[in-house]
Amino acid sequence: GKQPKPHHINWEHVYGVGDWKYAWPIEMTTRKVDLKDHAAVNQLAMHIFNRWNGPFIVLGIHLCGTLSIKAVEMFNNHPNTQHLILKPCCLPDFSWTYRTDYFPPIGKHKYLIPTKAVCSRGKWKKNKWIGPPRSYLQQKFVAWNDHLCKAIEDDDGNITKSIEEIKVQTSHFQNLFIFGERARLSKCTMDIATGVQFPTPSGTEAGAWCPTGSGFGTHYGKDSVRPVVKAAS
Repeated sequence: GKQPKPHHINWEHVYGVGDWKYAWPIEMTTRKVDLKDHAAVNQLAMHIFNRWNGPFIVLGIHLCGTLSIKAVEMFNNHPNTQHLILKPCCLPDFSWTYRTDYFPPIGKHKYLIPTKAVCSRGKWKKNKWIGPPRSYLQQKFVAWNDHLCKAIEDDDGNITKSIEEIKVQTSHFQNLFIFGERARLSKCTMDIATGVQFPTPSGTEAGAWCPTGSGFGTHYGKDSVRPVVKAAS
């Protein structure tokens, strides 16, 4: 495969280097998924959440921008996910404010996050911050975490959620963690997770998403006869 660039995640963090390997207490399997691609997220639901009962944990550390929203959606959409542990990092880019007043609705409660309240200008360049002062960014960061926590579904009291400050860095203010816990779990079905009926005619290389490499019969071909699902009377 392609050699990772300096800003990419180094696989040595997961698999070790040379003859030295991590002794993971639980076997770890990696998947490369574009969480901003709707079809890829549906594939993840099909081949992971729909195939095993769990419980699952969604762990997102230092998620930049709108990736934090994707982590919340992943927890909301899969009822066999018991825990969400989320540490947001960078704020969403200010360009969002030119496109829309709110990010797309999140969860069954259709929670709306206002873009102007959480988006910010600025970027790091050669280890130097070019943008608004830290005091301004900190206010935005607190608002960002508050909105993300509110975007977690309550599920009729089945989910508890909180924001906690854990000092992991002293020179920066990004020390807020968001926790969600689902008391009662239920089986994840595709219509619950994605809102669509599977199998679908879209998607490619379905086998790559299946831990066993079997593909699990995910998709119908263009010329295949698809089943007709009738609602029960």
